[in-house]
Amino acid sequence: MPGFKKILVAVDFSEQSRLAMRFAHEFAQKLEGDIILILYVLKNPSGIYALSSPVMFNLEAKEVEEARKRLIEFVNSLNIRLDADRFRVTIGYPAETIVNEAKAISAELIIVGSRGKGLNFAVGSTAAKVIRHASCPVVTIKEPVA
Repeated sequence: MPGFKKILVAVDFSEQSRLAMRFAHEFAQKLEGDIILILYVLKNPSGIYALSSPVMFNLEAKEVEEARKRLIEFVNSLNIRLDADRFRVTIGYPAETIVNEAKAISAELIIVGSRGKGLNFAVGSTAAKVIRHASCPVVTIKEPVA
C-alpha cells in the first residue's frame, strides 16, 4: 500500500467534511503520513470574477480571511491541531481548485466528503469531478447510514 505521505483534505464545513477531516487525521496518523493542506474553496463569493476594482479585492480579501478563521475553528473543534500554514482558503470553482491545489503540492491522496452542502445524490458534483480529474487517488467519505 502506498505511504500517502502528502494528503490534501478539502472541506466545506458540512457534516461529511467533518467526517472527512476526522478520517484524514486518523488515516495520516496510522500511515505516518501528513496532512499537508486543508483547503476550503470560496465559490466566487463576491458574485463576479470579472470585476477587478480595489473594492472587489478588499471585499474578497475580507471574505477569505473570515473563511480562514472559520476553517481553523472548524478543525480545532475536532481536537485536531495543525500548524497555521496547513490551512488555505482560495476563490474559484471547487473541483477545479481542489485538483489544481493537489497538483501544486504534489499530493498523494485527496480526501473529500462524498456530498457537501449541495443536494446531489450518491456522490456530489464536486466530489465526482475531483475523482474524474485528480492525478492521485481520491477517498470520499459519506455519513454512515443509520
